[in-house]
Amino acid sequence: MCGLEKGLQFREEKVEGFCSRAFGCGSDVQNWRLRYVRAISWFWALVLGPLTGWLAASMIMDQQFKIVFWFTLMYFIVSMLATAFSSSRIATRLWLVMGLLWLGSGWLKYSKREFGDDVENFFNFLMATSIVWGVMVFVPLLSTDPVFSCCNKK
Repeated sequence: MCGLEKGLQFREEKVEGFCSRAFGCGSDVQNWRLRYVRAISWFWALVLGPLTGWLAASMIMDQQFKIVFWFTLMYFIVSMLATAFSSSRIATRLWLVMGLLWLGSGWLKYSKREFGDDVENFFNFLMATSIVWGVMVFVPLLSTDPVFSCCNKK
């Protein structure tokens, strides 16, 4: 075994050990990811259902929430699909991309504000949602995706 192969094997063992400690997955990170996607997409579907209804009611009074409403509705539907099809990598990746689009629509609405718009509460909501979504969804799913995963044995 040449020095390069030993170095790569050593690096792989260290990275795999880090993943095992960080995610508590041992060598079965994909099983952990499947359970995590099922639980977290169910949680976000529970949050997004009432939020979609609230935005629909807000849209009656103020049409500026229209794009946020439609993206929230689409993310709600995709969250329910991700719960049902949590073993599908395509469904979880679609859920991740749709979440980014959902957050992007909120930030777009906030950036298009005009003088006199009362969006300070919306900014606080958007900032908190972005941080919570990033910590709960984006970081764990991106770091355990088989394309980017550090412990990709299977």
